[in-house]
Amino acid sequence: MGSKDFQRIDLTSPHTKNNTSILFFDGDCPFCNDTVMYLAKLDTSDHFMFVSNISELGKGWLEDHDMLKTSKSTIVLKTENGIYVKASAIKQFLLGTGKLWWLRLILTISPRPFNDMVYNAVSNRRKSIKGNCTIPNPLLLKKFVY
Repeated sequence: MGSKDFQRIDLTSPHTKNNTSILFFDGDCPFCNDTVMYLAKLDTSDHFMFVSNISELGKGWLEDHDMLKTSKSTIVLKTENGIYVKASAIKQFLLGTGKLWWLRLILTISPRPFNDMVYNAVSNRRKSIKGNCTIPNPLLLKKFVY
């Protein structure tokens, strides 16, 4: 898959849709890549873009916002309302998609420290969980930027 398959955008450009939220993920992790492919499929309204934390664009934005070190162990979600990490990022993503109501409910009624504890337990084991090398279809590909 060549770089021409991905979109190149400037995250600070006025041409970037104001309502676009950007999810930064661990591009070195097969489990994370599989999870992001699943999340991209849930985003049927095309509200989210996905950026690997190992891409130049991802590294640059994360460094500018002092989030590069954080992004190596968690996802980071940038929305028009703020920046979210860990379980809060998952919750905000699900709220934005309106999908998986049961998981949104659990994340809403459970205290954030508990949600983050569960998130950390998965995150600490994520590189040992095998994933697939999935090549997204053209409709999903437009959601990924570099």
